[in-house]
Amino acid sequence: MAYKEITKKDYQERVNKILTYIHNNLDKEVKLNDLANIASFSTFHIHRIFSAYVGESLRSYIRRCILLRSASFMRRFPFSSVSDIAMDAHYDTPAAFTRAFKQYFSQSPTEFKKSSFSVQDLEQKFNKKEIIKIEPEVVLIDPFRILYVQEKGPYDISSRKAWEKIFAFEDANNLENCILERIGVGYDDPETTEPEDIRYDACLKLCRNVVAEGEIKERIVDGEKYVKAFHKGAYYESEKVYASLFRWIVEKWN
Repeated sequence: MAYKEITKKDYQERVNKILTYIHNNLDKEVKLNDLANIASFSTFHIHRIFSAYVGESLRSYIRRCILLRSASFMRRFPFSSVSDIAMDAHYDTPAAFTRAFKQYFSQSPTEFKKSSFSVQDLEQKFNKKEIIKIEPEVVLIDPFRILYVQEKGPYDISSRKAWEKIFAFEDANNLENCILERIGVGYDDPETTEPEDIRYDACLKLCRNVVAEGEIKERIVDGEKYVKAFHKGAYYESEKVYASLFRWIVEKWN
């Protein structure tokens, strides 16, 4: 067996250990350090490798499994209160549990109790294990200059703020016909970074030198080998795209 195939098989086996532990301990608080020790991954790499092989973030997967367990509890004990179910699922309040349940399954716990949906229906309909297929390539890019603005916060907020400022700068300087490329750069993993510390850059690559001003800064992007992949689809699928990309990197260079 080729070395890369051995590495791929080893990673899959270690991820399987994580999955088994999670399913056997849903009634407890699943701790990151325990999962890392079981699978012999560092706490830094476990998130990326798990996402790469499962197609869903570790935090999201655990939360979904707990909610599915709660749905099963509701079917077995239909007269149980939402408060008791929320407590069993490790949620601080029934309201927080209800929000999470509805976010994942598009119906509240009360609506689920009244519906004909089975737990298997929920799991099949809302299973997020699909891994998007992408075809990456390694490309050599020459150094180039960009103008950019950086914002901090959850990506849906920081990216919007950053692009609003870049678009305003474009309009103020009549740059519409000078833009070679718009580039978004997310630096941090939301699974391991506090929301207020997540960094996002909105960048412009231009056909001529334009002076940076105010919050707009400039820098040179290093000429290096980069992994390039194209995805056409909804923004909410980006997590799966990154997972597939990281899996490709892990299997190619390990």
